[in-house]
Amino acid sequence: MAEELERVTTTPGAGGMALVPYREEGMDTGVLPADYLAILKTVTGIEGAVKAGDVAPALGKGVQSAQVVRTGAARSV
Repeated sequence: MAEELERVTTTPGAGGMALVPYREEGMDTGVLPADYLAILKTVTGIEGAVKAGDVAPALGKGVQSAQVVRTGAARSV
């Protein structure tokens, strides 16, 4: 009988786990995690570049450099 390995990741996304599914034809935003849906709702309709530092307060997040993570994920939906 094979020995079962101990789980070493503690949170979703740790250890390289994908949180957002690969996009396939026919998918809608309903497949996105709640955090991504909140980002999408916040940036939808904004013209031009969207800065993370401008979006963070709307999401209830801090605006210091270490608290803001730059991502283009929400724009690719």
